[in-house]
Amino acid sequence: MNSTKIDIYNHVMPLAYLELVKQHGKEPGMVKRMSKLRMLWDMEARVKMLEAWPEVQQVISLAVPSPDMLGGPDESPAYARVANEGMAEICRRWPD
Repeated sequence: MNSTKIDIYNHVMPLAYLELVKQHGKEPGMVKRMSKLRMLWDMEARVKMLEAWPEVQQVISLAVPSPDMLGGPDESPAYARVANEGMAEICRRWPD
């Protein structure tokens, strides 16, 4: 029996949001690590990797830092919008 497995603990970072993190991130070490984690921001590579496990579906969530960690109340709503639009695009492009 080959049943679907749903992996619910998957962080991603849309590319436009990664650029915000690079510009406004307060922890240079974390920004450097995030930039090197290809499966975090390269969705085409992630989808290709998942072809090895066709029974797996992922529920994605935004990786840290969250928008409120990048800026105060004046900036964070715009950062959240970038993150949300990026996440929505990922879901539109790869709905499965």
